[in-house]
Amino acid sequence: MAFSITSDMTTIDTCSDTTNWSGTITPTQDTEVFIEGAASVGMVKVSQGKFIEKFDYYTEKASNYYNASTNPTHLYFWVNVSNGGGLYPLSSGTESTEGGVRLYMEDSAGAYVEWYVAGSDTYSGGWRCFVAYTDAAPNNSSGSINKSQIRYFGVTLNMQAKTTANVRNAWIDFIRYGSGLICSGTDTGQMTWDDIYAGDLAGPHGVIRKEGGIFFVQGSVTIGDNIGTSATDFSDANQVLVFEDANVSSTLYNITIVGNATGDTDFQMGTKSGTAGISGCIIRSAGINKYDFTCTDTAVEELLLYGCTFYDADVISLPAYSASAPLREVLNCNFEACNQVDPDTCTVTNCNFINADDRGCLIDTSSHHITDSNFIACPDAVHINTADTYTFSGLIFTNNTYDVENSSAGVVNINVSGTGAASSAENTGGGSTNFISSVDVDAKVLNDAGSNIENAQVYIQKSDTGKQWNYVSHSGNALNDTDFVVTGAIDDDLPSSGWIHVWDKSDNSKQNYRYTGWATATDTTFTLKTNVTGSATSEDGTSPEIKLISTSSDFIAMKTAGTIEEGDSIYNSTDLSWAIVDEIVDADNVTTTPLQGGSDNKWQASDGFSLHKLVKAYTLTDDKIDIPLFNGQTDSNGEISTSYNYGEIGNPPGQSGYTSLPIWIRIRSNQGTPKYIPYNTSGTITGSGYDLTAVITEDDVAT
Repeated sequence: MAFSITSDMTTIDTCSDTTNWSGTITPTQDTEVFIEGAASVGMVKVSQGKFIEKFDYYTEKASNYYNASTNPTHLYFWVNVSNGGGLYPLSSGTESTEGGVRLYMEDSAGAYVEWYVAGSDTYSGGWRCFVAYTDAAPNNSSGSINKSQIRYFGVTLNMQAKTTANVRNAWIDFIRYGSGLICSGTDTGQMTWDDIYAGDLAGPHGVIRKEGGIFFVQGSVTIGDNIGTSATDFSDANQVLVFEDANVSSTLYNITIVGNATGDTDFQMGTKSGTAGISGCIIRSAGINKYDFTCTDTAVEELLLYGCTFYDADVISLPAYSASAPLREVLNCNFEACNQVDPDTCTVTNCNFINADDRGCLIDTSSHHITDSNFIACPDAVHINTADTYTFSGLIFTNNTYDVENSSAGVVNINVSGTGAASSAENTGGGSTNFISSVDVDAKVLNDAGSNIENAQVYIQKSDTGKQWNYVSHSGNALNDTDFVVTGAIDDDLPSSGWIHVWDKSDNSKQNYRYTGWATATDTTFTLKTNVTGSATSEDGTSPEIKLISTSSDFIAMKTAGTIEEGDSIYNSTDLSWAIVDEIVDADNVTTTPLQGGSDNKWQASDGFSLHKLVKAYTLTDDKIDIPLFNGQTDSNGEISTSYNYGEIGNPPGQSGYTSLPIWIRIRSNQGTPKYIPYNTSGTITGSGYDLTAVITEDDVAT
């Protein structure tokens, strides 16, 4: 099918004859000069003075007025003046010598308004469609117009040049009202801005024109079909679009991408080279009325913006993230002097947000995909409206009034990294904002021969006095709970997931739990990993080690999945005892510390076991909590890596107030053979992070 370029406009008059026309000069039909149909309304000898030609809408519509009070609209008039240079200029400061071309509207009592749309300084002549908004402030008026009883629509020509020839030298054709174009469908190639322009001219609709290779737009443009089933595939590059400086509504100008559930809708501007966007389009506003760019319809399959520049836009709204084709991505684009960009979760990479009107970009979810972009000279570079923890990856902030505006009433934590990271916040909703700067912390574990040691347990904690047991249990921590509550708030620099070590004062024992997240209200709640259960299939076995045997569990697969790890607390739900996982021997066997607190304190056939629930109840204040910066196992290369957040101790690295953090490290390895002597050392996390290579010694005594 061919492209469909239509409009939402309603015809006032086709101007094919002079029926219901009147004016300063008696209008005549011209069948030789016209833009649409077979004729136009012509005027003979428009010369040195003001000439009004108007159409009687009331008579044409069987004694019905147009109600512009309840139905404000945009008027579109096609006008042709053979000597555009003979008009008065658009603006001069004096009513009699300005407003060369005016759109005219008159009520039932003769009161009228005029909007200046062109002059000798903006229009050289020829067919041009002009637009005016009926609710816009007029440039000239007479009387108090009653917008609910509009009788006449017309054109005023204010001519300064004298014409002696007794010939037609001005024409009016095709008067309509509406807002813009609707573009959809497919053809042998992809739809382009030239296709839309050609379709507009064929109408003629008068929404888009082309001069000097630039597209000038004076209405809305909808691309896609949201009322039918048509597919639409738009792709163009290296084009310039300018929304005209005209008397229009502040909400008229927009480019909106829509789709439907049947046909695919794809929209692309620019091209992609490797991972970069190039050859994009430039879109800008020429006057005070900005434009919107909207692509939020979930029926749109693909949005690709590559190397584009959006200048002086109002709101730019993007679709949700897509991980695979069809993609939704914005690469290497510039948003300059715009209002807020709302990316949803769309991929936005290597973009620049420059000199925003107020807010540069909205980030309203922690699952955003805005990375490696610049925010320059914005009042509020990033706007966050939801309390949560966010990560800023490669976002660089330069000369903004505030890097972040937090309009929520809650706490916003922002993980940042690198030079130029966000560091200033404006809290407009009563909440607070914490910047948490991260650096890499790396460790490599070797034996005396220089070989890598896999599954070595690396524990890192702050070395400040009292930090090993730095929190206390809440009273609500009961047996089999799936979370652990710490009394009060915790340090902001603790990892978002990791280990909790609990010291139970009543029996001087220690339990370990892994958590997947934490949140602080009055107290801090740590959410434990998802509960895992199983059962023993035989008794301890012949080894002197205390062993859980379960041929139905596959402990190696569980370890790979992260559901069991050396150091986990494990509960015997039959015997009501608990232990610590010591070594994952193979798929069927796990050694543990001696079971405690049960009836027989043995692993016997059919005994149930449970991981990632509390193995006992804890007492308020008495029981102490240790939350390390890190606790994990090395990989096959003997390496392990994590990151550390600086929110607790000062500003990001390189900024005033930054403080290095002293730490202590404990490394142990007892899985398999040989065993190794525990290794302890200290270090300091600096602005460059921390990198440790530890050589641990084989334990000749342990078996």
